[in-house]
Amino acid sequence: MKYDFACTSCGSVQTVSVAVSAFEEKKATGVPCTKCEGTAEYQFNTKGVIFSFAGDAWADKNYREKKYRKRRASYMSDRQAKSHIRPTLKPNYKGEEADTWVEARDAARDDGKNVASYEPLIHKERAQKRGD
Repeated sequence: MKYDFACTSCGSVQTVSVAVSAFEEKKATGVPCTKCEGTAEYQFNTKGVIFSFAGDAWADKNYREKKYRKRRASYMSDRQAKSHIRPTLKPNYKGEEADTWVEARDAARDDGKNVASYEPLIHKERAQKRGD
């Protein structure tokens, strides 16, 4: 492997090939400088070093998680909306459908029943026809 060594006397930097097994020894003792008679010491160089960040605190993971949560929330809200469909109440009296709530109320009145519960439905039906 190649490592950078900087001379303590002249400051020149040289790249030296050192076996991995001998690196610790060369790092501790240094290597002779090629420009002067000084000793070159190991200099950490980030050239060619690749960092790989992992874990929950790194940006890439957070972006992926955020995208996943957003997609999941959208999916769940669609599912919830579909599962909470309110049934529509059609005008009827005793299970027989009528065209309007007025007709259903009249059928109940003819049968002698209390028709007060039909009034809000009639009011709502008329408001929908007017476009309110």
